[in-house]
Amino acid sequence: MSEDGEPRSVGDEMDPEERGWLSWVSPHYRRCDFPGEGLTEEHEVSVFADRVWGWQLDVAVRLLEADRHSDYAVLAIVASYFEMIGKHLEGFEGHGASEKHFLIGFRDVFADRPPEETERIGGRIYEAVRCGLYHDGVTGAGIAVAGRDDPHGYKEQPDADGNVELMIKPGAILDRVRLHFASYVGELLADPKSDKRARFLRRFRSVHGGPPPDEPKTSP
Repeated sequence: MSEDGEPRSVGDEMDPEERGWLSWVSPHYRRCDFPGEGLTEEHEVSVFADRVWGWQLDVAVRLLEADRHSDYAVLAIVASYFEMIGKHLEGFEGHGASEKHFLIGFRDVFADRPPEETERIGGRIYEAVRCGLYHDGVTGAGIAVAGRDDPHGYKEQPDADGNVELMIKPGAILDRVRLHFASYVGELLADPKSDKRARFLRRFRSVHGGPPPDEPKTSP
């Protein structure tokens, strides 16, 4: 027991260095799972993928299956994906520039849609969904969550006041994000010399520390 009478966890009794060494870096990996010299590039990709799948996207799937009121929670999870993936696609090493990278990520996830559409829809989702949920706990004006039987991931339609309402189906957006992330991770692992791998490593190491990757050589 602690001095205030609360039960102690096993971690409370550990030496801080030992506790850090045994801490989880993703759902399936602890720090002690990796060699003392640090993570290889493949380890970095694997830890990143395990975190996004196990701590976010797979959780969102379980939420949809288990709770009929989980749509906004799922929407909050997938809304965080676009900026994150945009910064990794760009190899961004700074802070801020949230909207810029959100739109980069959104356009990449919906690369099959017309650019003017993804720019407009992405902008609305950034302002009213991403910022609304993060800052106010609810989406902004002009956003509605579609029924789970709606065939569209998102669509614009007139509302009762004649404004353009954006209907969003969180489960469909989640499906698209999951496909995109699986493809992205596959590309990172398939070509160690790619520029996409170099940009990923630059972002990953700017967050976690580590030397910047060498830029891949390109043919003249």
